Amino acid sequence: MKTLSRFSVILMVFLSIILLSSCSKNNTPSDTPDTPDTPGTGGQKIMYPSAMTVSDGGNTAPYVYKYVYNANNLLIRWGMDSSVYEVSEHGVNWTSYNYPYETLTSYAYKVAYQQDTSASIYTGTPSQCSIDNFRKNVMYSTVVSRHDGDYFRAYSGNLLIKEIPSDPSVQNVNYFYDDNKNLKSIEWVNQTGPRTLAAATRLTVVALDDKASPFVSVLGYRVASWPQFNSIDYCFAYCHNNPTQVKVESYDATKNEMVLSEQDDFAYTYNENGYPTTIVLNTTFYGATVTRYVRTYSFTYK
Repeated sequence: MKTLSRFSVILMVFLSIILLSSCSKNNTPSDTPDTPDTPGTGGQKIMYPSAMTVSDGGNTAPYVYKYVYNANNLLIRWGMDSSVYEVSEHGVNWTSYNYPYETLTSYAYKVAYQQDTSASIYTGTPSQCSIDNFRKNVMYSTVVSRHDGDYFRAYSGNLLIKEIPSDPSVQNVNYFYDDNKNLKSIEWVNQTGPRTLAAATRLTVVALDDKASPFVSVLGYRVASWPQFNSIDYCFAYCHNNPTQVKVESYDATKNEMVLSEQDDFAYTYNENGYPTTIVLNTTFYGATVTRYVRTYSFTYK
């Protein structure tokens, strides 16, 4: 008899969690939104971002991201001219343009290992994401496609707590929250190797304000914006309030410990409803040399 690989054992345990969760919910979407009805404190007016402008102080032209909603205020499109996300009940299509190439990445969400797509990305807890990539050369009208794998997702209530990719060379991701459902930390851990299931990178939200995060009322934003890439992207997606400081640590093999690799400090200007209109992000990277970077995010709302 063959011995099960470490990944197979991990995946079997993970799928058991998914199946138990699915049985308890009868594979129906959660009726609890993943964002609160009354953002911030005091039940301020609910607002939705219509545009976000990102500037690095004049070194490059500002990036302007626009957000489009349907009549029920569900996000259906967001992005900028060269990178657009189309959002639907059970999937997200990301199209990016870099002439002569047009790339479409499809993220399809469903109940794990079933054709059941009842778990809406707006209000449900989809437990599998299948990723397919299509790259078109517009000069020659040729298309190259590939399947980029699957991610299996586990939840506590309606909070995402774990992602396990089908590719064992890709890291697992663990999410932790505070009592107010704000992101507390994220850990990226190796599926294989000498430090299996030990954190290789850790993001920690050190402190938060008591105001509403820009996307707190946008149902399904944490799914629609997945995968996130930078500290502020994770905060937009997984924090109900606004972080004032975030730290990122990485494993140092020489020291055999986690060491500080990045620190993000946030300063806010708010509107009358408690939502940020301006965020000044000061980032410090620690390495062989210490570098600092300033970026400003400006918001308009509907």
